Amino acid sequence: MNRQSEKSAQSSSQSPMQTPNEGPEFEQWAVAVKRQMIASLKRKGIS
Repeated sequence: MNRQSEKSAQSSSQSPMQTPNEGPEFEQWAVAVKRQMIASLKRKGIS
């Protein structure tokens, strides 16, 4: 229990350049990065 909460706290404060190497967490990370990239592109006016 303690170990897991420690781990989730770590992954939430992870820098985007560090890729978690686990299935579900990796998918969430990848989706978040894609959304960030799309959002920043839209902000720059490139769509």
